Amino acid sequence: MNILLKPRWIVFHILVLVLSLLFIRLGIWQWHRHLNRQASNAIIRERLDLPAEDYLSLKQQGLKLEDANVQHSSLYRRVRITGLYEPDKQVYIRNRSYQGQPGYHLLTPLRLEHGEQLLIERGWIPIDQPEVTTPRGEVLLEGVLFATQHQPTGSIGAKDPPTGALKEIFWIDRERLSEQMGGNLEPVYLRLTKQEPAQEGDLPIYPALPNLDIGSHLGYMIQWFGFALIAIIGYLALMRSLIRNQAS
Repeated sequence: MNILLKPRWIVFHILVLVLSLLFIRLGIWQWHRHLNRQASNAIIRERLDLPAEDYLSLKQQGLKLEDANVQHSSLYRRVRITGLYEPDKQVYIRNRSYQGQPGYHLLTPLRLEHGEQLLIERGWIPIDQPEVTTPRGEVLLEGVLFATQHQPTGSIGAKDPPTGALKEIFWIDRERLSEQMGGNLEPVYLRLTKQEPAQEGDLPIYPALPNLDIGSHLGYMIQWFGFALIAIIGYLALMRSLIRNQAS
């Protein structure tokens, strides 16, 4: 009987086949993620190159603000908006750094003309200087729209307390912040790039624009295809050696 047809070797053949197909499937998955990342980045770059539009006009046009899918939403659009800051409701976003220095980002609601509130990520302040001035009276802001966030549901990852008023947060969670800010929070927040009248002093420092690197998906794809190739070559080399030994 051919040794390669014994039950234990048949199990080994199946195992190698399954693992090779799994590695190839994971490589293809990472390739698609790479392509999706490239497509999303192209859309974001195109939107960032457009002139700023009035935020309320965007809403009246019926453009989607809540859809997290970049291709079907108004995220990453540059917008202008006027309103009144409400510094008594502002919170601090934890774990933000600037040039290696730890700190916070200020998140201050802006009261709009019909009572809605748009959260404004105003920028970085050092961890030992949490108090900065906030312009009084009407301000004209320009920035980029981002989707509000949701806290992770699993046991891993930083979370904000489920109850009570928050002063420091990990997540720009609309539902979690809505109650302490009086409701009417918009489904997006604005990452500030320009403000009139200008901020007094050097702080806060405007937050960075979206990170448009392509990530590690291409490297992971090569890695998974490499694993598949190693498994197949190793399997063929072993089979060749067994056949030679059996024939001798």
